Amino acid sequence: MKKIILIEDDPDLLDILKELLNQEGFEVITYPDKNSVKRIIINRPDLVLLDNQLTDGLGSRLCREIKSNDLTKDIPVLLISGDENLASLARESGADGFLAKPFNIAVLVRMVKKWSGLSHDMPNPD
Repeated sequence: MKKIILIEDDPDLLDILKELLNQEGFEVITYPDKNSVKRIIINRPDLVLLDNQLTDGLGSRLCREIKSNDLTKDIPVLLISGDENLASLARESGADGFLAKPFNIAVLVRMVKKWSGLSHDMPNPD
């Protein structure tokens, strides 16, 4: 079973995404705030889904930490946010991909499967 760390400060969205991804066969570990790279090292996920606008900081900063650490740099990170400049934030932080809020659930599932190694299909952002 592929393991995903989901970091989202909206409790309703966190619960919905966890349930959805569980139904798709993923083990989902959730955090409502910007957590340390240490938690990611301990859990060794196949993918990190990371909201950018967190109550205690920016997900893009955590993404930079993840990508600059030798133990976590190869773990794919997808930034999820409503930020207008999400594409450039993702690029600058080293994220492997991004998804703008509000997003299509089917696109999210395809991206998660692709980046976690379950599918080799490229997601269609439509």
